Amino acid sequence: MSIEPYNTYILVNVKSGTALDLSGTDGYTVSGWERHGGENQRASPCIITEVWTFRNVYSGKYLGLAELSELRDDIPIQGVDYPVPWDIFEDELDRSTYRIVVPETSFNVDLSNFGDPNNGTLVAIWGQWEALNQTWRFEQGCKYTMDIFVCHAEETSGYFRPSDDAVSSLQNSACAHISHHRSLISFRLDQYWTTRGFKHHSDSSEL
Repeated sequence: MSIEPYNTYILVNVKSGTALDLSGTDGYTVSGWERHGGENQRASPCIITEVWTFRNVYSGKYLGLAELSELRDDIPIQGVDYPVPWDIFEDELDRSTYRIVVPETSFNVDLSNFGDPNNGTLVAIWGQWEALNQTWRFEQGCKYTMDIFVCHAEETSGYFRPSDDAVSSLQNSACAHISHHRSLISFRLDQYWTTRGFKHHSDSSEL
């Protein structure tokens, strides 16, 4: 299955069967929750400058990290107000499932406690290993046209499209956010590896 930028998806953890859920109470906590199909469990992925962003249908927040002071295992995933870059790769063992990865790293979006199926299990980043709790099924939902504002994609007949000036302005704004965020990630990665005596490799094909 290919991932289409205009569509919305429920991200279902392969190990637990629970959905990636943005809290409707505090508006930022991301956890695994029994699938109910609500808008807070629906995300719309978009491609901007060759990376992906995930925008929550319910709140409009983006999938991001709770902190960037140092990239490490167990940093929580949170809903944030600006687009954050992610890579999406097919899992090598099951090409129908995907890994969501911090760009230029091996940190995967991971359902904590080895994929605990209980409601409220936090979602965090963790170094990649052969674990089903780091793989996700993208179960397709309905079209969500608001995200056309920040997608590099062709105009689709039958769907609302804003003016070219509005698209350009919003794309430039989103790309500026992503460029800054990606530069910060790269800077923190360099710090992370340098302090450990390793050279940071940015070739995502090695993941």
